[in-house]
Amino acid sequence: MGGSAEQDGAADWKAQLKEAVRGAQARVFGWQNICHVQHGRLVTTALTAFGQDPRATFFIEVLAPAGDIPRPDLILLHPDVGALVIENKGVNCDGIEAVDGTMLTLVRDGRLKHEDPFAQAERVMFRLRALASHRMNTGDALFLRTVAMPLIGRQEFEGRFHTKWPAETLFAEECCDAGRFRAHVVGFADRVQMRAGGIAKLSKRSDVALGIILNGKGLLHTPRRGAGAELDPMLLGAQIQEMELGLKEPTPQQKELGEADLRGHHRLFRGVAGSGKSVMLAMSVGLTLANFDAEGTGLFDAPTQRKRVLVVCYNRTLVHYLRRRIDERYGRLTWKEAKDDVLTVTHMEDLIRKVEVREPRMISGLLGTTRRTNVPAGYVTHSTD
Repeated sequence: MGGSAEQDGAADWKAQLKEAVRGAQARVFGWQNICHVQHGRLVTTALTAFGQDPRATFFIEVLAPAGDIPRPDLILLHPDVGALVIENKGVNCDGIEAVDGTMLTLVRDGRLKHEDPFAQAERVMFRLRALASHRMNTGDALFLRTVAMPLIGRQEFEGRFHTKWPAETLFAEECCDAGRFRAHVVGFADRVQMRAGGIAKLSKRSDVALGIILNGKGLLHTPRRGAGAELDPMLLGAQIQEMELGLKEPTPQQKELGEADLRGHHRLFRGVAGSGKSVMLAMSVGLTLANFDAEGTGLFDAPTQRKRVLVVCYNRTLVHYLRRRIDERYGRLTWKEAKDDVLTVTHMEDLIRKVEVREPRMISGLLGTTRRTNVPAGYVTHSTD
């Protein structure tokens, strides 16, 4: 009977979540991946609080199937709030061994684990802001973070652990009541906005730019402002431009190649101008780096040396562009920045020069003649080991 009741409870929260999504006028992404009851109930409360506003957007992500890459539990975009990252901790007081500042000591899989949910949310918030800086003026939006504790009341938490968490923390009182949830979140945004000098919480352009990043279409949109970027959004031309941007999608072949696991293989991306080479390369490299991150993260796995990825192009002006596109793809997959010790993006001439410096026997003498004879940079790829 206990198992049946538990199943009924699971079905109940899933049904409530599904009903909230269906009844929402807001855009909701990723809700199908929710598998934990407290996560689902938090999102249901948030949808009840803000979901009837078509200006709202909800992005929900869960733990990646492989590795230990934390995902943001909920990102809310709303003009009355800004861009809010919420880290959910569905534990009760008995599941917490100790609290030190905002650091929690929890029991996970039979062992103690230290987690700072505010630091986790801040990492996503700052990464989102960094990705957005290439596409918008970050001063046109508030970037916020908070933590939700849906099973613990504020007084219970403070009395049990003799500490006070930041005022913006969402405890059970807010997580179980849509009205209090909305008032609490909007009040938090108002306080931050006042301290920031009254800047806009989320402009229309910022909302579009953040949506492009979060829904995975960032690679299909050149991070630059179009000629009509300042148009009134109510004008027909601006609406047509926004609709055209929203229709951009990778082709099935681009998706297949960009999402293929090609670890351990060399890849050559070639094609005519406009064929999507850069998009496919960035998708592939970002996924490869993320897969490398997930390797060796098991309980009994020995630590391994980080594997590296080398990207080489023929045009030196393309180096910065490719690095930024790869960084955007990898950043959305892992909410981290690819460091120089795992990713190198360079052009052929620079690579050959570095090889010649390290191994004088490889000097061919062609580097000094490429500019005089108009030989394309990278032509000396015939060099062998």
